[in-house]
Amino acid sequence: MGIRLSLHVWVMSIALLAVTDVRAATNQVVSCPPSLNGGTIASVRVQGGTCDIRDTRVEGDIQITGGVVNIRDSHIGGAIRSQGGAVRLFGGVTVEGDLQITRATEGSGFLGDNNRINGTVRYWQNSEYFTAHYGTIGGGMSIENNTGGASIIGNSVGGGDLICRGNDPSPTGFDNKGNKVDQCSGRMRGKTAASTQVRDGQLRRQPVHGR
Repeated sequence: MGIRLSLHVWVMSIALLAVTDVRAATNQVVSCPPSLNGGTIASVRVQGGTCDIRDTRVEGDIQITGGVVNIRDSHIGGAIRSQGGAVRLFGGVTVEGDLQITRATEGSGFLGDNNRINGTVRYWQNSEYFTAHYGTIGGGMSIENNTGGASIIGNSVGGGDLICRGNDPSPTGFDNKGNKVDQCSGRMRGKTAASTQVRDGQLRRQPVHGR
């Protein structure tokens, strides 16, 4: 009887330890690369290389200080903050917090179906091209003090303004819904805007002849 009880306690202890380890793992900050495909993690840190995130739930933030991050069909519970890297949303991505990109090292932005940022979008002080196509923005979107150009097409900006200010060249685009300010207002052009397409995980500029 004593042996059976001891064995039972030992098995229960191992099971409890296993559960504790799984919970601890989900609370860790995960470095990427290697790429993430599926599962739930606490937060992500990217400092270099290429990080592909697909079919993944991130409970917290994605912090980028280098490298390129490509995200598809994923839910981000916090914010995406990139300083000195690049980030691209390729469809089916929900970000509950903000999308912030500064000092980008490569073209960044979002395109494809069903991208939603419930916070604000801010793209500032960049020399690389910015693409914002057919996204739903819960807060405002600001594109300020950039020199790489920007294409802003078919976005719905709900809780704030669509602000373009201090950019050279001025952003181009059309069919954006929301209160448009400064360079995002009457100066936006349709026929000369730049579009993008997904090819080999990159954002590539293509001429637009209307949608």
